[in-house]
Amino acid sequence: MEVFLMFVVMGVITAIVLPAVKPLDKTLSYSYSRAYQSLYDAGLNIYLDTVSAGFPATPNAMCTSLTTYINSLGTACSVSASAVPRDGSSFPTADQQFTATNGMIFYISNVYTYSAADAWGSLIGIKYRMIFVDLNGTRKPNTATYTDKVYADIVGFVMTNTGEVIPVGQPIINNKYISAQVVYPSVAGSDPTYSPPMPFHDAKCMASGDKPYAGTQLSYDFTTVFTSGPLYIPPQAACTAVAACAVKASCNVEIYKKVDL
Repeated sequence: MEVFLMFVVMGVITAIVLPAVKPLDKTLSYSYSRAYQSLYDAGLNIYLDTVSAGFPATPNAMCTSLTTYINSLGTACSVSASAVPRDGSSFPTADQQFTATNGMIFYISNVYTYSAADAWGSLIGIKYRMIFVDLNGTRKPNTATYTDKVYADIVGFVMTNTGEVIPVGQPIINNKYISAQVVYPSVAGSDPTYSPPMPFHDAKCMASGDKPYAGTQLSYDFTTVFTSGPLYIPPQAACTAVAACAVKASCNVEIYKKVDL
């Protein structure tokens, strides 16, 4: 009888505890890191491939370039798929560009221009696309909208025409997805030092304050682009570079969680 009662109690406890653990919680950071690293590697290679020909002109052309470096299932790059909105508001099944061998589904936007005044007062202008990745494929919730109860499993990345990949949306303030570090300048020939891991937005603020640096695209502020929709994030505390980074462009930001694929 005692053994039976023990199993009953264990079953009740399990029933209470398990629903409190969101299934996606356990894999969110790992999946996001895989998506980021895949796009990071692909972006650099695409830039080297197209430096003379220019940024791929259409979503389908970008898809073809991506699947050169990201393994895909079946017939890659649907010629009938259209560009999705850059704000992450809609992901029709018909506009899925390709599915990676790990089940992640990729969507691609049209080309846009990012413009901002840099820390020296000069105008920055770069071309970019949004690449959206459904981290767990066909499994729900299939949304880019983050809430405390439902974590977004569709995440967006900026890919610039020079191959840089920049996190945007909820993941830049939520280290459930990914973390970053400030890379401090080396002193007297010593190796550079790193801050503890923190949300990407915080690391960017510490490294460069509230102004982007032309040569450091991870310092670019895309919160000014996404003022509504799933990629919008509420206003954060004012950005101020730390003393060690007071000299312009002396510090960098490095994405902390990268994984081998």
